[in-house]
Amino acid sequence: MKRNLYFYGMSLTPGAAAPAYNLYRDPREEHPQVGIALWSGASFQDMAKRHMMTIAKYPHAKLGRGRPYEGIENLRPESKEVVETFMSWHPKE
Repeated sequence: MKRNLYFYGMSLTPGAAAPAYNLYRDPREEHPQVGIALWSGASFQDMAKRHMMTIAKYPHAKLGRGRPYEGIENLRPESKEVVETFMSWHPKE
């Protein structure tokens, strides 16, 4: 049952009244089922709060820059080809 429910925990509706959708029966998310998701509201909000506190304590790493695999001396030919393809998508600096 848990796998087929999608819960909008960050909506303006507080707590257990937030809309939940049964994705197997309502894949377009048109008919919220509030009663079915009463068990998940508080626990989802607690989980989201813990997640945000963890991010505050351990911030996300900065995005990488530069060439992939930079500094590897014995890079395989197919990996070199992937690097060149990847770098062709980025503007020259």
